[in-house]
Parts: sequence; C-alpha cells; structure tokens
Amino acid sequence: MWQDGPPNERKIVTLCEYAVKNLVRIPKIAKYLEERCYKELRVEHIKFINIVWERFTRLAAEAKAAKIERNNARQMETEALERERIAKRRSEKYRVAA
Repeated sequence: MWQDGPPNERKIVTLCEYAVKNLVRIPKIAKYLEERCYKELRVEHIKFINIVWERFTRLAAEAKAAKIERNNARQMETEALERERIAKRRSEKYRVAA
C-alpha cells in the first residue's frame, strides 16, 4: 500500500469508502492497519504511525456512521411495510363490510 510513498488524503478517503461499502472487510482492514503500525514502529517511522492512526480512526467513524444509516433505513422500511399491511387490512375489512 505504501510502495509509492506515504498515502495522501485521496487514498485515505478511498479506503474508507471501500470499507463502508464492504462492512464485512473491516476486521481484515483493521488487522492490516494494526500490523502496518507495528511494522512502522519497529523501524521508528513515527510519521507513518500518525497516518495509520488517522486511517483507523476515520475508518471506525465511517463504519459506525454507515451502520447507523443502514439501521435507520431498515427501520424506515419496516415501518413502511407495517403501514402498508395495515392499509391493506383496512381496505379488505371495508370490502367485506360493503
């Protein structure tokens, strides 16, 4: 990942977008970042440690936001289906009564 030098903001954003779209990959990405952090610590690249920490922090925040957004969407969908079911029952009730 760092073969061409330290990552820039665009690469960090790309990683976060990828992780948000593929939530099941987050543990693997986090493990990679942890391993990378230890590797950079061994060779005393403190600047890279700050970059890894920034990535990890941003990744965690965006994953949490995506999870909340997904849960809200599911809740709204469930409520809409419930309202639809209730409306259908009412219309059937009126048809039977008429």
